[in-house]
Amino acid sequence: MSEPESVLSRSLRALWLLTASSLRRMLREDLVVRSMVWPGLVTAATLSVTLSVAALVRPGRDLAVPPDLDPELVAAFEAADFDVEVRDDPATWVHAGGASLGTDGRTLWLYGTPSAALEVESMLRSRVSAPWRPVILTPPSADSELARGDVVCGVLALLFVLYGLVFGLGGVARDRDDGTLEIELSLPVPRWVGGLARWIASTLILAAFYAASAVMLAAILPTPHLDAAVRNGIAACGGGVAIGLAVVGSAGIKQGFSGPFALGMTSATGLALSGATLGLTWLPIGSLFAGGDGWGACAVALGSGGLCAALYGWRTGVA
Repeated sequence: MSEPESVLSRSLRALWLLTASSLRRMLREDLVVRSMVWPGLVTAATLSVTLSVAALVRPGRDLAVPPDLDPELVAAFEAADFDVEVRDDPATWVHAGGASLGTDGRTLWLYGTPSAALEVESMLRSRVSAPWRPVILTPPSADSELARGDVVCGVLALLFVLYGLVFGLGGVARDRDDGTLEIELSLPVPRWVGGLARWIASTLILAAFYAASAVMLAAILPTPHLDAAVRNGIAACGGGVAIGLAVVGSAGIKQGFSGPFALGMTSATGLALSGATLGLTWLPIGSLFAGGDGWGACAVALGSGGLCAALYGWRTGVA
């Protein structure tokens, strides 16, 4: 076996072993596992409680009317899906809580703040040719941009980007202070191997937990493009870890890493804003709000892993 082949095979074997070692170490740390599990659980639980409360307290569409109300108006209310109740005194009935809404054709009575009140008012004003009437906003459909769980998945992915920064930056800083990094750098393999192993291990953990969280959210909110949201989130996780490894420099717990962390946060924020404003669907982190199928962002994130590994090797060599 030639020397280049020997170095390559030794590097690949070291890459596999260091990646497996990093995975085992992170999964054994309770803090890491809890950090990965809680975002999805808390978000899903919060959404479930919010939707349940909204469904329970949502005012009904029951409408009390007097017996002598114009039949055409009553038919219009029924065509608009109101539950019309005929009462001798609609005002008293509404004030007693018997109905959410009541009208005699000119006056509107409310119990609480039912959202359907604007619809009734608009119909009454149209009937008397009033100069203005309320504009009824149509609720977003399940396929509209406002109703998509894709947006929630994108916001959740930003939290995993923050985790990626911490994994990439904090892991190296910790290992530098406890001496683990020195042992790793003494191995007879190129320095970039350790950086690439850290990037692969951190990205795999973040991607797995993010994908699980996104699937959990999709069970609660309409998420038409779940597959693209997952791919963009995975690319964002890889991008976050790459930034953390790229800015780590000589940071350590003793030296402090507030400066590199601030630089990493600024870089991640810049990528997010660039993607949102310029529509860069291929840009990791930026693709979370630019849309796209996520394949291009994943490819660029993979390339960023190689670049950050090379930079990591150079910076740890001169640190």
